[in-house]
Amino acid sequence: IGPTLDECLATLAPEARLRLLAAASADLAAFHARGQWHGGAQARNMTWDGEHFARLDFEEQLCPALPLATVQGYDMLQLVFSLARTLADLGPQAVYTVLLAYANGGPPIDLRAFLRPLLPRLARVSHWAAWSTRLDGSREVKRLRTVLAGMQAFVDEAPPA
Repeated sequence: IGPTLDECLATLAPEARLRLLAAASADLAAFHARGQWHGGAQARNMTWDGEHFARLDFEEQLCPALPLATVQGYDMLQLVFSLARTLADLGPQAVYTVLLAYANGGPPIDLRAFLRPLLPRLARVSHWAAWSTRLDGSREVKRLRTVLAGMQAFVDEAPPA
C-alpha cells in the first residue's frame, strides 16, 4: 500500500508536494462521493504507492451518530490540519489549492458551506493567541493562520495573491 502521505511529503521537492497534496485531497473527495467516510483522515493515515491512495485506521465511529455530510467535512478538516506544517511552508495559496482540489473532486458535500460557520470560531483561537507573545510567535499559531487564510480565500472564492 506504500508509505504514508507524511513520509512521501518529506522526500519531495516543494513543487511536487503541492501536486501530491491536491491529489490526496481529490482522492478523499472521490472516496466521499462513493458514500464513504474515514473518521481519521490525517496524512499519517493515508498511504501512496505512487499510483493509488489507501487509508488506514478507521477507528472513529462518528457515523451514524453524526450526519454523513458532517463526518465527511470533518474528514477534510482532519486532512488539512494534519498537513498544516507542509501547507504553512507553501502558503495560503497552497491551502486554497488543496481545498479547491477537494471541491472539484465531486464530493457530496458543499465544503464552502461546511467551512463558513467554522471559520469565525477557528479565527478566535488565532485572536486569543495574539494576547500572548509566547503563543503569538509560535510555529503552531503561524501554521494555523496560514491555513485559516487559505480557508477564508476558498470560502470567499477569492484566490490569495
